Parts: sequence; structure tokens; C-alpha cells
Amino acid sequence: MALNLLSSQRFVFIRILLSACHKNYMNLRINQRFNASTSVSNILPKHINAAVMRINQPITVEQFDMPTNLPDGAIILKTILSEICGTDVHLHAGKLAGVPYPITPGHVAVGYIAAMSRNAAVDINGQPFREGDIVTFLDVNETCGACHYCLVSKQSTRCSKRKVYGITYPNEGPHGRKPIGGWSEYIYLTPGTKLIRLPDGLDPLTYISGGCGLNTALHAVDRADINLGDTVVVLGAGPSQYFEFFDMKKMFFDWEGGIRDQLVELNPNMYNKLKKILLEVWFTYILCIWTLSHSPVGQSCVAFASISGAAAVIVVDGEQTRLDFARRMGASHTILLSTPEVQRIEQVKTITGGNGADVVIEASGAPVAVRSGFELVRDGGRLVVVGQYTDLGDVLINPHVHINKKHVSVLGCWGSDFSHFYRAIAVMSKKHLQIPWKSMIGGSYNLQNINDGLQAIKERTIVKAVVNPNNIQL
Repeated sequence: MALNLLSSQRFVFIRILLSACHKNYMNLRINQRFNASTSVSNILPKHINAAVMRINQPITVEQFDMPTNLPDGAIILKTILSEICGTDVHLHAGKLAGVPYPITPGHVAVGYIAAMSRNAAVDINGQPFREGDIVTFLDVNETCGACHYCLVSKQSTRCSKRKVYGITYPNEGPHGRKPIGGWSEYIYLTPGTKLIRLPDGLDPLTYISGGCGLNTALHAVDRADINLGDTVVVLGAGPSQYFEFFDMKKMFFDWEGGIRDQLVELNPNMYNKLKKILLEVWFTYILCIWTLSHSPVGQSCVAFASISGAAAVIVVDGEQTRLDFARRMGASHTILLSTPEVQRIEQVKTITGGNGADVVIEASGAPVAVRSGFELVRDGGRLVVVGQYTDLGDVLINPHVHINKKHVSVLGCWGSDFSHFYRAIAVMSKKHLQIPWKSMIGGSYNLQNINDGLQAIKERTIVKAVVNPNNIQL
């Protein structure tokens, strides 16, 4: 008996020892793979190549001096991967206010710490970061911690002092001439930037496949307050085509304004009938082109709703391929947008026993989808609007019919904070083998062909594009 017990204890000890050796080997392998070392700061190049964006001009690759004499808390990150998302399309078109062009885009990135100041940054558990750590960072930075939104409302995403990597940091500003975005060989991270090490088993390619949409989707699902057994509708599951929507709307109102006075004078009744017909045509048209918003937010909303305990997750989108992928992400039902609206409403009511959905999450980027959300949500339900990142125009809402009488809660969702960032990574590290985030990636681009990647996202030929500035073999 004693011999058997001793043998059993020896066996357990050997297993623990082998496990520890395997973990150390894998960490060493990862660091070697990305050329990470504690002495990497001694071999930094003198110059950095980075993409530079100006409004409606081709992205250029420009050279920056490698920062030296880092201030306390600053970090140099060697980029492994960044992403191209619909927000970058908006940026390139000049659709976002307050952007200090020229900029280096890339608000989400993952890399390893190549150099850092003497006063090392620490994680939320007080553990210091070290050169060679593979990390990602919260794109929202420099919230003041002193205003009403930071201290009282607890909504730091609305802090007026907040900065966003790859969006509101200029190439030449208070921090000097530096690339402060992920489309760069190296990224200058300002003091106070919030970092997270990638957990064991979560590789950079898998993480970046979720990208900024991962944090935003988790925030949206938080706002939705999904209960076990709820029915959830997600509007949109792929990149948007908002430019076509905007031009069609402008064309209608240009026409209407140009001949209104003449028609009213000749025949008011004819004018009113013609206007009604054209509005119906316009409304049907834009229903047929809205798909998903600025990144794969909708697909991640599907995944998070499913693992939150929703009994049914219904996805509405304009393309069958994206609906098929939504099934893989956790959708139980899918509806093509080409289905007439009356039939879409009936399908949702059939699934929900005639009531409508407990929760509707609008992730489409098209204003008309918000109105559609009111038709699909049940009385007393919740409508979360997360897709309206830029101003694409108005939509008609009847406050009595759509909100007051239905007793509907309407919730906006803007950006994300560290809690969403932290929890999104925690969930992804546990679920990425079951949820195929990585399969959303449709193309990888370097600095030289990054214009092709931006065009692919704009034209919706792929769902997710990644940027590999250092041409690292993955």
C-alpha cells in the first residue's frame, strides 16, 4: 500500500513538473517567434515606418524617428497585428468630427513590449509589465478622472478629455512627432495607457479577429441586460454600405426640394401622392441595403447573447453568407433582409409566441434599422442602438406608437471602457475554440498594400482585415 501511494505521489509530481516545463517551453517559443527579449531595447531601429492618413487621399507610408528618453510610464510596442475596420473607412472619408489629421490609424493592436521607461507600468493585479510581454491596450486613453462623467455618472466613454489611439492622436502634437496608432512598425504608448497581457492560449491572430468590435459588442450586450431565456434580435452581421444609403437619401431630397413648389402650385394632391410613393420606394431601397455597421460588432453580439443564456438569437442581414456565419457564432434563427418587412415581423412574432423580441440590438449603421427595431421588440422590451457611430441622417419615429405606448426602453451604446476590454479578453480566452472569431478574417495586409485592405472593407468584400506592419509569419 505504501509503495503504491509513493508511486502515485511520484506520478503526480512528474506530471506537474512536465506541465511546468511545457508552459515554459511554449512561452519561450512565442517570444522567439516574435523576436522578443529583455535586451530588445538595445537593438531598436533608429526609424519607424508608419501609415499616415489624410482625408480622401491614398494612405502613405512615412518615416518617424524612434522615440528616445521615454517619459515615466511610456512604452514602445512592436506591432504584431492591428486591424482595418469600418471606423477607418469613416475616418478616411472625413466623417468623424474632431480628428486632427494627419494621423496613423489603428485603434486596436497587439504587440510585444520593445522598450519602456524606468518606472514600469503594472497590470490591475500590481504585476509589472516587462520587455518581451505580448500585450494589447485599451484604445481609449487619457480620460481625466475628475469630471462629472468620470466621477459621478461613471460613464468615462463620455469624458470630454478622452483620446483614442488611431483616431484623435495627431502625428504631430503634444507628444511630439510620433506614430500613435497600430498601422505602424512600432507604436508609441503614452503614459497611463491601460495594458493587458494576452492570456495563455490566446494567440495574437485570434485576438485581433475580434478587434474593437469585441469590446463594443460586450458593452452593447451589457446594456441589453439579457436574462436567461430571453429572445434577442440582432440587426446586421457584416460591413455596411452607408455611402449608397446617404447618396440615395440626398438624391430624393434634392429632387423633392427642386420641384415641390411647382407641383404644389399645379396640383397639390398629385404632389402628395407622388411624394408618398417615392418615400415608400426610398424606404424599401434603404431597407434592402443596410447590413452591418462599422466592424463585425453584430457577429460578436450574437456570440455574447448566445453565451449569456438567450433562448433564441435571431439575426437579420442582407447577405446569406453572413447569416450562415452568424449560425456558427450562435444564432438560432436567421432572416434575409430581402424578406418584406411585414413577413420579417411575422417571423419574429412566430418565434416569440406572438410577442416580439425581449431585446433588439441594432448593429447595422443604417438609421432606418432603428425604426425596424421598434417594430420587432415586444411591449416593455429593450432596444439597444450601437450601430450609429456617425451621423447618417434622420428617420421617422412616432413617439406614441413606438416608445410610449409600447413602454420600450431605448438605450444608446457609445464606445467601451476598461471593464469591457478586460472582460471581452477573458471571455475570448475561454471561448475562442468554440466561437469562430478567427474565421471572420478575410485578408492580411502590410504597410505597402494597406490601401487595398481599406478598399476591401469599404466595398464589403471581406468582413475583417488585419494589418501586419512587420510582415511577421503567423
